[in-house]
Amino acid sequence: MDIVNGKTYRFINVYHDGYGLNIYGTKDTDIKGGQNVCLYSASPTDQMQQWKAVAVSGASDVFQLEAVLNSVYVLDCSDGSISTSYKNNAHMCKKTGTSAVDSGIIAKPVQGVQGNQVRICLPEKNLYLTATTVTEDDTELSNNISTSAALRGGSTGRGNVYWASPASEGSMTWKKQCWEVIEVGGGTDPDPGETTSAPIDPPANIESVNIMQRYKAPLPFTGSNITIYNVQNDNSTEYYHRGSGFRPSENGENFLDTANGQTVLSTIQNFAKEVFAIDYLPARSSVAYYLFGEYDSKAKFHHGVDMNIGDGKKIHAFWGGEILAKGGDYGCVMIYVPELEVTTIYLHMKNIPNSLTVNQTIPAGTIIGEQSNVSRDNITSHLHFEVRPKEVYSAGNNFSSSASTALTSLIPYGYMRK
Repeated sequence: MDIVNGKTYRFINVYHDGYGLNIYGTKDTDIKGGQNVCLYSASPTDQMQQWKAVAVSGASDVFQLEAVLNSVYVLDCSDGSISTSYKNNAHMCKKTGTSAVDSGIIAKPVQGVQGNQVRICLPEKNLYLTATTVTEDDTELSNNISTSAALRGGSTGRGNVYWASPASEGSMTWKKQCWEVIEVGGGTDPDPGETTSAPIDPPANIESVNIMQRYKAPLPFTGSNITIYNVQNDNSTEYYHRGSGFRPSENGENFLDTANGQTVLSTIQNFAKEVFAIDYLPARSSVAYYLFGEYDSKAKFHHGVDMNIGDGKKIHAFWGGEILAKGGDYGCVMIYVPELEVTTIYLHMKNIPNSLTVNQTIPAGTIIGEQSNVSRDNITSHLHFEVRPKEVYSAGNNFSSSASTALTSLIPYGYMRK
């Protein structure tokens, strides 16, 4: 494959199949001068693994590889002048702080193989982008990378990446100098907050999760909880399931400092404004007090989002669709939305209109009940909103959930805006 000016690519190491060329970190602000470049589990949606090719002036086949999330920085060869990046390490550098000698690459096609394999070369230095592993006996690597996490490429990374002399064809190091090229786009930089309107499959890598994306299935991730502070703007500490949409790299952050915290909050506020047909945005404390995937010592992990706008407030369907169920011990209305292939669930309502019938198709905006505390349990008045894949006739069971089992409902926030 020929590298084309303005297009965006991913590079998967041939020796370490399944691991991509990655900037160490999780977000645009992590990208800075000297930031390490490493291998990490390949993901088509992880923008830390996306590189835009920009032609070097005066050369038709020499390019710099820009970070898609921060085009000020390019892939570079270290001169060894900073402690976090030994000489010839692959790291990031400002365009204004480097030259074509250290960052102008040629992608040399690998002949006689299937797929689009290249060797990435700095022609003026005759050095090739090379992957290594922490199991190799390379004291220069282990002594000169400032953190073992950077050397490994993070907790699920495979190894560091550096510039080395060309290896003998067919050798182990040769394979570590070969990269599968995958084109991502036609040269436009993706918005780091961009989502698709059509539901997509969940990513394989938890750090690639976008909490605002509509996913077709619940996230499969389990394990230790993720701590998020100040969700209600009250100095609170909350714990979230790994299927909640929050990422481990956000552990210990304030809610609004997470990748899409402000977007989540405004999405819920605008959702409540429409569903309750009010002419104001409700307070943060009324809509952000019990979010999706949040842990409660009694109810375990929450499968939806709770909102308290006022007891008796009329509730309107956000999406139109077919009514699958109504009433019951939890005051529910469940609506299947065919264009999204999901079931939207509204719980704890009273005065559900008798005119609503199972199998009836209703438009968005239809009054489906009033906020209340209808439940088998002793609860305060609120609306619980939840989204589940396909046609279902029950809500997620909070009480049977645990950190070691995946949640059964979808991240709702992408389905709470149109």
